Amino acid sequence: MADREYDLSQALASAREAIAIEADAVRALQGRIDDRFARAVGLILECSGRVVVTGMGKSGAVGRKLAATLASTGTPSLFLHPAEGLHGDLGMVASGDVLIVLSQSGWTDELAVIIAAMVRISVPIIAFTGREHSPLADQAEVTINVSVEREACPLGLAPTASTTAQIAMGDALAAAVMTARRFTREDFAALHPGGQLGRTAGNHVADLMRRDDAAATVSEDTHLRDVLFAITSARAGAAAVLDSEGRLSGIITDGDVRRVLLSDGDALAREARQVMTRDPKIARADEPAVQALRLMQEYKIGDMPVVDSERRVQGMLSLKDMLSLAPPAGGSGSSRASPRLRSGTTRASSATGSRAQSPTNLRSAVWRPASPPTMPLLPPSATTPSPTSSPAQSSSLPATTQPSGTASR
Repeated sequence: MADREYDLSQALASAREAIAIEADAVRALQGRIDDRFARAVGLILECSGRVVVTGMGKSGAVGRKLAATLASTGTPSLFLHPAEGLHGDLGMVASGDVLIVLSQSGWTDELAVIIAAMVRISVPIIAFTGREHSPLADQAEVTINVSVEREACPLGLAPTASTTAQIAMGDALAAAVMTARRFTREDFAALHPGGQLGRTAGNHVADLMRRDDAAATVSEDTHLRDVLFAITSARAGAAAVLDSEGRLSGIITDGDVRRVLLSDGDALAREARQVMTRDPKIARADEPAVQALRLMQEYKIGDMPVVDSERRVQGMLSLKDMLSLAPPAGGSGSSRASPRLRSGTTRASSATGSRAQSPTNLRSAVWRPASPPTMPLLPPSATTPSPTSSPAQSSSLPATTQPSGTASR
């Protein structure tokens, strides 16, 4: 193998063709969301026990994923390995359960025994198969066609497009069941207390954003020295820059200030408008927090302004606050987890059931010091970013000057 010559262009062409084949396979599934699919949804909704998913080989790997997706979205579910089922694990299945069997061929020796046992205890079977006329399809109450025209494997052997079709149809089934159950973000959060998505899914941006003194805002003509003082005072990583009418004009991070200082030792006398990032990414107070979290992670944003319809700043969203949320207390009546904000920070009301208190106009909170603050210059050091570093929407102060509690970017 090591002595073979490789044609990279041919390999890339094969990769592109594989994507095209699998995309076509998934697209073909849309026409199969029919009465049989609806019956499968009904069986799961009417199930008084658990949904048991089984499959061998690659279909088994897809089955594990489907069982996990159903369980995490409100449908009690588990995966049963056919081989283990033959040696005692069939005891996990009982009358009142529903069995989903994934098999592209429609039959294996292990599945034959499993299916016979399920028929004896009247467990309804939903079949995901590429052969509608097979022993599995004959025994199933509902057969969902996941056949594909061809595999994406260049040899036509390895399960590729077929497993992609199984995954997509399984996700479609889970999505349909979620919708029918009216499964909510709050329900999702209750089932995911330990993960980032779960800790933010039940919240809106208004529940997590920093306000008042914890949200640094400056005017366009504020000198960088005072900008840095405002950011440090708020124990944040960035400040929103407001225009003369109090609307968001841009954002400036402590990292922006440091990078300017590397090229100009007198840069602290510059105005914020000369250094700020214009048209930054923004969030709305009423949007789901998980949506804002994904945007911040995608663009590597540490701090993001929260604005209203007129681009007036209502607060600042900190990535560190969102990622450091403590898991919510147990019980459906417990309050949502809250970010560790500074003392005195206004939080969203939960007693009244509203998502947030009245929007706060931060124009009055723009930092305008009466006299120049006493703040040391930030000398370049071994830990200072390289002058070639590209500006980011948020970064952090060096460890030697970073105040206690400052969000590390």
